[in-house]
Amino acid sequence: MAENMPKRIEGFCWRIVSGLAAGFAMLLTPKLIAFMFVGVVVGIIFGAIPGLSATMAIVLFLPVTFNMTVYEAFAMLVALYIGGVSGGLVSAILTNIPGSAMSIATTYDGNPMANSGHAQRALGIGIVFSFFGTVLSVLIMIVAAPSLASVAVKLGSYEFFSLTLFAVVLIASVSGKDIFKSLASLFLGLAFCMIGIAPVDGAFRYTFGITGLLQGVPLTPAVIGMFATSEILYPVVLTICVVASFAENRQMFDVWLLLVFGILGFIMSKFGLPRACFVMGLVLGANVETNLRRALQLSQGSFTSFFTRPVSCILLIITFAIVVRTIWTQVKSAKAAKEG
Repeated sequence: MAENMPKRIEGFCWRIVSGLAAGFAMLLTPKLIAFMFVGVVVGIIFGAIPGLSATMAIVLFLPVTFNMTVYEAFAMLVALYIGGVSGGLVSAILTNIPGSAMSIATTYDGNPMANSGHAQRALGIGIVFSFFGTVLSVLIMIVAAPSLASVAVKLGSYEFFSLTLFAVVLIASVSGKDIFKSLASLFLGLAFCMIGIAPVDGAFRYTFGITGLLQGVPLTPAVIGMFATSEILYPVVLTICVVASFAENRQMFDVWLLLVFGILGFIMSKFGLPRACFVMGLVLGANVETNLRRALQLSQGSFTSFFTRPVSCILLIITFAIVVRTIWTQVKSAKAAKEG
């Protein structure tokens, strides 16, 4: 079996190369390049406007693809999505308002660079590394997808809960100078995520008879309100935010939510609570709760299974280590500052 391993690797690599060559041969035509260019430009515009998104761009342009071939349609839709995701960094850098939840991290460094007079450099860095990140991630997916798929099917609710918890704690550890404030903001977002119909048993929670909350807190008005309305914005930007919040579900209730989260975001910024952690808790909260409840159902309410399964246990240990290390680092920094 060991003797056949090099031949298997060679055959696997050859299949990847031949598949990529065939794909590029179909895509690199003037017509498809034009479709992809239009898709990226339109996607960037949608991503740069708070409240509009790559998903909305795809939905609006879907009827345009009905008369296209399969390759033309997929090329345009993928270009719309990539452009929409990348476009979110424009508003994140210039106005500190992430165009999507995926652009929140850009506000950490991009907006301070813009405020210090380096907006063009920040935009250039963001666009260039967004391109390289896309290319690198696609290459990794092509090579590693078969192996990752075989591993992923073996994971259960225990592992997915531990993985999601690891992700949110990791974000909290790098989102502010105070890990306790970051965790408080994170758990506040998780608490807001519990509004609406429960994902497992279908119970109604904290809706107060408001139909607009049955499906949970809408993400668009929450993100826009948390970042946009709490800044010193131009009136035209605020108007775009209100229109975008209304356009997603066509409900005036979402506009009121925009105002509520704007007030909440302003209060959090005054108390030094990272708003990005709140949004991450709101985004990932459903995954945390769903997998936790499913795992507890399988284990009949016992938490020991989280530690008896190797992958879940390792992830939880790493999560705990991150919290301890962050606290230790902050204590040392505070002690050094006092002595200095």
